[in-house]
Amino acid sequence: MTKEQDIQESIMHYIQSIGGLPVKFNNIGIYAKAGVSDILACIKGRFVAIEVKKPGNKPSKLQENFINGVNSIGGFAFWADNLQDVKDKLKELF
Repeated sequence: MTKEQDIQESIMHYIQSIGGLPVKFNNIGIYAKAGVSDILACIKGRFVAIEVKKPGNKPSKLQENFINGVNSIGGFAFWADNLQDVKDKLKELF
């Protein structure tokens, strides 16, 4: 069974390999904001947010709202449950 953390790590390594700067968002503490995507990145000058799920799981309403909010202001946000989904989505952007 694939762990969400393993998928996140493979995505972060991929983003680094294409020259991007990924950051794992930890939603803990007094400044936490519910729904923020797991990985925030800058890739070729664009803000990208990726919500990572285990296969078979879907984003919560709060996570969907964050994704929609980022997309509505010109960023690029989506959810994925595997590395190939991320590669395919980023091809749409670049």
